[in-house]
Amino acid sequence: LMVQNYPNPFNGQTTIKIKANQNGMLDWVIVDASGRLIERGQKKVIAGQPNTFNWQADHLASGVYFFRAKLQNVMKVRKLLLMR
Repeated sequence: LMVQNYPNPFNGQTTIKIKANQNGMLDWVIVDASGRLIERGQKKVIAGQPNTFNWQADHLASGVYFFRAKLQNVMKVRKLLLMR
């Protein structure tokens, strides 16, 4: 499981790219630096294919956020830096 986002740092919107080595439902959450839940969701991923989606953060303050993705028994965390 590989997770990237671009641009990073970003201003308002970032694209999150997920590449998995197995098919399945990816559970994901975004939390702020204090661990408070900002957003959560699920995305179907297909092994070997890039899976992307855009995250809109226009309503949030500048700061550090974390994207946590879990696919079956594998978890990855990516730091997202929102700058206004």
